[in-house]
Amino acid sequence: MSPNRIRTEQEIHGRRGRPITDQDAHEINRVEELSYDLKIHEVMSKNLHTASPDISLSDVLKILRVNRISGVPVVEDEKLVGVISIEDIVRALQNNDLTETVGQYMTRELVTVSNFESIVKAMQTFAEKHVGRLPVVNEEKKLVGMITKGDITRGILVALQKDYKEEEVRRYRASHLFEDIISDRTTLVLRYNIKAQNFTLGGTASSNIKRALLRLGADAQIARRCGIAVYEAEMNLIIHTTRGGILKLEVEPHRITMSTTDDGPHS
Repeated sequence: MSPNRIRTEQEIHGRRGRPITDQDAHEINRVEELSYDLKIHEVMSKNLHTASPDISLSDVLKILRVNRISGVPVVEDEKLVGVISIEDIVRALQNNDLTETVGQYMTRELVTVSNFESIVKAMQTFAEKHVGRLPVVNEEKKLVGMITKGDITRGILVALQKDYKEEEVRRYRASHLFEDIISDRTTLVLRYNIKAQNFTLGGTASSNIKRALLRLGADAQIARRCGIAVYEAEMNLIIHTTRGGILKLEVEPHRITMSTTDDGPHS
């Protein structure tokens, strides 16, 4: 079996209910990474508009219209007791009940998320519960914000933009590294210790090497080819050695040299 097809012994369930392998993890894109990195408190709406159970639906409709929102949490004695949405008001309109109170039409079966959880949790809850907004509570179960799918989208876009700018700065600095050094021969050595049988980290070194080459200004195709070659070498060290080995990359202005050293199996 090719090293590329070896599955990790530790698997978690993810995409479409099937196990995620190391190869899957190697292919996860930046948006998916951000979905786990970003916390709900970083993207939620903190400027809350709330309603009390005893005000009229017509008053709530004014709050929604003025603030251009589709729902608000219902709070009584500083405690979250429900959510009233435009959908609830539409039901009241069908019954010609806009003079009724919020308490008559609000949703009392609360579905909340915690502010310290990743936005993946909110995305999963949206998919499972089919709601348009989620109240956010802290560790003390107190209301601290609201989150919508739009908040998540905006949060990811902002994070991607920041990530892109930071990566551009890193690439600029790295690509000018050799220009600032005067010597007869300048070599940048990247060294990685690879542990035997550690399938969980399989592909990490090759991924880091590919990223480093791109930052240093290498052509994308060359960086990709080096990444593939190094991945094969990395997996061979993991699978076929007894104590792992060292993966080394030597980068010069016009040359890239890759090598591995290990104790190997003895016959």
